[in-house]
Amino acid sequence: LEAARAVAAAYGLEHYLVELPPIHGSALTDDHLLLPLGRDLTQAHGVAPSYVPARNLLFLAHLAALQDALGPAVLWLGVHHDDHTGYPDCRPEFISAVDLAVSLGTQHGLRVQAPFVTWSKSEIIRWGLIHQVPYQLTHSCYQGLRPACGVCDTCQARLQAFAAAGAVDPIPYDPAARRPDLDTVLAGLTAGEAEGAEHRPAQEGDKQ
Repeated sequence: LEAARAVAAAYGLEHYLVELPPIHGSALTDDHLLLPLGRDLTQAHGVAPSYVPARNLLFLAHLAALQDALGPAVLWLGVHHDDHTGYPDCRPEFISAVDLAVSLGTQHGLRVQAPFVTWSKSEIIRWGLIHQVPYQLTHSCYQGLRPACGVCDTCQARLQAFAAAGAVDPIPYDPAARRPDLDTVLAGLTAGEAEGAEHRPAQEGDKQ
């Protein structure tokens, strides 16, 4: 919440806090479910333990209700390609279906768009660096730690994405967290992704 407020303030946007009922069935919400730490993300298959059932659907439903009282608008969702396997509500099919449902079910015909749904996380990082996104204000750690743990799935994915983009993640991590080097990350990328990482224009904060 602190990071969300900071990012909203940086862009001059109003930050809304919506209370949701308890949601179970996720390692992020249920104490008895274990959150994977330090696992090899290339070996992760199926729905992720950190998937919160229908979370994005709930977010969009509440946002649509708030916005429909105000007027026409596009509802933006920041899902990306890397989450297609582990998170059912991050897939293009979901975006298409919920866009249709929201447009038909609101008086102002609201629309849902997810501009990064076909982008990898590293592609988003590169785009954000070019457009001066304040990544130093963002936070991803599933454990909610500050400094970030560096070993949960999202910390690992974030660190790898910054490395693939040829940049250093500006947020602090636990000193014990191993930051991936670019050569290691490039070895796991497709040819197109690797070329983009190697030839991206240098940005402030990149490795020297």
